[in-house]
Amino acid sequence: MTFLLSALAKQDVVEIATYIAEDNPLVGAEVFDDMWQTCELLSSMPEMGSPIETLLDETEISNEIREILHALPLLKGMRRFPLSRFKKVMVFYRVDGGMLDIVRVIHGSRDIPAVFASMVTEA
Repeated sequence: MTFLLSALAKQDVVEIATYIAEDNPLVGAEVFDDMWQTCELLSSMPEMGSPIETLLDETEISNEIREILHALPLLKGMRRFPLSRFKKVMVFYRVDGGMLDIVRVIHGSRDIPAVFASMVTEA
């Protein structure tokens, strides 16, 4: 199975790597390698990641917001998996036919439900 990073996912990875590189350029550059290796791993075993519903259920958000997010077509079939080295960075993806579609790459310190909600309001 091949993988494809969305424009937003590419932007996410660049922003994360740039932020890390401010303190340590070598480690910042390693984000790209870690991302590539994680995508290759997921493309060979796409069911490794947890369904996004588990994250929504674990996150402290109101039941009303949770129900809205669960109903979003954007999140149907979405899964999450951490980068190998940068464990707080999560890859959000879905399998679409024979393609692993990398939708977003988000650091766990961000308000992940809000990130996905903003994607809907911006679309």
